[in-house]
Amino acid sequence: MPDHDPLADLFGEGGVFRSGVGTGAWRHPERIAEAAEPPSPAAVDATIAYCEYVQGRYGRFPAYPPPFRTLLGFQAGHVDPDFYDRDYRPGALSATQREHMARWHRE
Repeated sequence: MPDHDPLADLFGEGGVFRSGVGTGAWRHPERIAEAAEPPSPAAVDATIAYCEYVQGRYGRFPAYPPPFRTLLGFQAGHVDPDFYDRDYRPGALSATQREHMARWHRE
């Protein structure tokens, strides 16, 4: 077992979802830090078992798509500017993102 606890990078005192959350674009980062709960030991065990199964069965992880490394991933089709205005700091959306619906979906 490694000496390093990867969950500490996320949920430890200086982790991404604790003191590190203040460096992001959230308007009220303390709310995010309070709401982000670390996974339960059962969830960690289940994740490890799943990953070990996939690696053992297919010889790679992930099994089908090419491997990649990311801490968090995001995908958006049409953003909701009101959500960003309420929950993010000013400047989180570019003018292009704000104008998308008017430019591309005029009705």
